[in-house]
Amino acid sequence: MSTAEETLSIAGGSTSNRAEPPPPPSPSPESKVIFLIRHAESQNNVAKRDTANVFRRWRHGHWSWPNATEWSSMTSLLAIPMDTDLSPDGIQQAQALQQQLQAQRFVESEGIQLIVHSHLIRARRTCHTVFAAHHLVSPSPSPSCPNDTPTSAESAVSAAVPVVQHDAIYEKSITEHVGTADLAQRTEAFVEWLRQRPETRLVVVGHSAFFRELLRGHTAPGGDDDGDGTPD
Repeated sequence: MSTAEETLSIAGGSTSNRAEPPPPPSPSPESKVIFLIRHAESQNNVAKRDTANVFRRWRHGHWSWPNATEWSSMTSLLAIPMDTDLSPDGIQQAQALQQQLQAQRFVESEGIQLIVHSHLIRARRTCHTVFAAHHLVSPSPSPSCPNDTPTSAESAVSAAVPVVQHDAIYEKSITEHVGTADLAQRTEAFVEWLRQRPETRLVVVGHSAFFRELLRGHTAPGGDDDGDGTPD
């Protein structure tokens, strides 16, 4: 799980990438400040890692059968769609980030106006864990943004922050992997949705493949797209 601040040039403005931002400046009319949070470790991530370990062992000539946990992980990858919850480590990661951001008064100090998350369980759980100290209000969907779906409200111990679920924020689909659909078109549609929103400082909780494509098209050269193939 990682967090990054990206000033996206979604309307012709300048771009920047800062790991530890100073107190927030007022964005120019041509830009929005977007904080990207990749979901914490999921059960699917664990299954991919276990499966990779089995094949790595075989490549090195160790032909032992997978143990029960490895078999379970390998067979779980056959499920379509893969909509798994966070792993135990993932829950701890999300809780640790929640404590860190709360100590920094992140939402208040950064002037966050909207939180957006993927519809998949691992991103929803990450979002509502990380921002558990805030009242996540469910606004009415905008008629001009059909993918904008309100989510359930959480307990209130701080200032209200609107939160919506966006159904286009998900990992690379099978059709996108084989080339019959285009991930870039989906990320461009999300950028257009951002353009239509009145907010200028937002948090998006989602998936690494989606974020890499988003950053590829909307950050300055040498930005945060490391292309390391981190599993979604």
